[in-house]
Order: sequence, then structure tokens, then C-alpha cells
Amino acid sequence: MSTVMLVLRILLAGFFMLLAYKGFRSDPQMVADFQRWGYPVGFHYVAAACQLVGALLLLYPATCFWGGVLLGCVLIGATITHLIFDPVATALSPVVVLTLVVVAILSYAPAVIR
Repeated sequence: MSTVMLVLRILLAGFFMLLAYKGFRSDPQMVADFQRWGYPVGFHYVAAACQLVGALLLLYPATCFWGGVLLGCVLIGATITHLIFDPVATALSPVVVLTLVVVAILSYAPAVIR
């Protein structure tokens, strides 16, 4: 089971690194979406930084839980944004990814939380 969780964490980290890359290079579609949603100019850099830091934290067992918490916050924000501004179906993607993040970090949660 730990091998499956390791692979899942690596895949999720790669996914978030790709999203961060798009954010840092100011992908025109991403910038337009952030403006359409009413976020301040340059906020996509904040989202990209959170995604990159969360992805890196996700790769190490000692920090995996906190990376998942950070990414979970980003995904909850994405879900709410999509529910408010876009067709409801677009909120499905962040919910699915959030579920995968929770599954990936569950065994790394501090004992107090478990």
C-alpha cells in the first residue's frame, strides 16, 4: 500500500508543478480566467507559488501532510471559485483532485488529527 501512496503523491506533485509552471509563465488563458473571476492582477503568481510549495512538501514524508493541507486550501478555493463563476460541472475537477490529495496524505496526518 505504501508504494501506491508514494506513486499517488508523486503524480499529484507533478500535476501541481505543471499548474505552477503555467501560473509562473503567465499562461494567457489562466491570466484571463483569474481576471474574469475578479482576482487581483498577479494573483495567479500567488496560486502558482502555493501549488509549487505544496507539491514540493508533498514529496517528503515528513512534510507531506502540510503540503496536502496547503494544496487542499488551494483546491477548496478553486472549487468555490468554479461554483460561483463557472458552470457547476467545472467544480468537479478540483473536488476529485482534493479527494486524491486527502487519500494521499491520510496516513501522514499527525496522531492528534487521526
